[in-house]
Amino acid sequence: MYLVRRARQLLAMKREEKAQEEAEKAKQGEVERRKVGQDMARLKQWKEERERKEFENSYKKQKEEDRLAREKVRADLERDRSVTMWNSYVNISNEASKMFMSLLNFFFTFIPAVFLLLCLQ
Repeated sequence: MYLVRRARQLLAMKREEKAQEEAEKAKQGEVERRKVGQDMARLKQWKEERERKEFENSYKKQKEEDRLAREKVRADLERDRSVTMWNSYVNISNEASKMFMSLLNFFFTFIPAVFLLLCLQ
């Protein structure tokens, strides 16, 4: 009887030790699961932050490219406007000199004839 009781006590102790080991294992598993969850949350936050910075950088880059493109268009328009004004000036100058030359030609051909007519009278 003593041996049976002793065997039962040993079995109970073994079961208790096994239960404690399983509880400790479960506790360690829970700690590990939480740690992994925290690591995953940090990784997700880091990834989102990196994506946000990349988006900001690409947005700033696009904005700068747009600004430079607008400046180039403005410069091209100003250059075209200047060229157009210069061409207009040159055309007006050419036209004016042609008119002036025609006028001089007229005076040098007509005035002497009128002068001669007046002198001969």
